[in-house]
Amino acid sequence: MSYSIVFETKIAILSDGRLIHFSRTGCNNDSEGRLASDFRAEILTAQELLDRINEYKRMKLPFKDCGIFELKLLGKPATMYDYAMHLARMMKRALSYIDFVQTYRVYIDLIFGIEVTSPVHLELSLEEYSERFRELIDEHGTLSVRRRRELIDDSDEKRVVELIESGAPLEITIKGKR
Repeated sequence: MSYSIVFETKIAILSDGRLIHFSRTGCNNDSEGRLASDFRAEILTAQELLDRINEYKRMKLPFKDCGIFELKLLGKPATMYDYAMHLARMMKRALSYIDFVQTYRVYIDLIFGIEVTSPVHLELSLEEYSERFRELIDEHGTLSVRRRRELIDDSDEKRVVELIESGAPLEITIKGKR
């Protein structure tokens, strides 16, 4: 059976009142979400998050009342109702974006390319790598690659928001408190 796993959730309040929902999620049969750098970010209004919470709660029961789980939340069996309640708690605990980046060690990398290091040396954009991957594997067999990245200043709220909204390939790491 395949089910979703929610490893961690954090919410920050932007200066314009919108929210950034950071989540580290995966599935029980893959390796997604298992690293500190697997956070995804989504920008939404408080009302959009409240609507999502209400949708998750609609016609659902907590795991303790029904005994059937739909996902694992922080390592425990849960239903979408439990996840909704978790999101509501996280929303109440949300910090302003500035307080958030001052409280947690946040690292945001913009992935702008791939460097093939072996058996040939190539520097490719993400699009080029995607287009040429099969050709490179067929020609060289196993490849050693390294992501080309730029560390983004996490305190630059405007740039971070622009990158998230544009769907830029980001690797977001949130570690414990400073």
